Amino acid sequence: MARINKVLIVGGGVGGMSLAISFARQNRAVELIDLDPDWRAIGAGLSLNAASLRAFERVGVLGAIRRHGDVHA
Repeated sequence: MARINKVLIVGGGVGGMSLAISFARQNRAVELIDLDPDWRAIGAGLSLNAASLRAFERVGVLGAIRRHGDVHA
């Protein structure tokens, strides 16, 4: 099977951004688009379970989340 080297991700939320990081680490060209052209944060907060925190650690962003957020784990 041929490897896909160019990826379009629609949706710049947590899942889309994590997927973009993962593909970029595989040396794939990633285009990430979102409905909001200004990429504003929407909502007051976000609750994530332990599995989500492990996934963020795997893509290498958990440290930044801990520095800029309030993580209770």
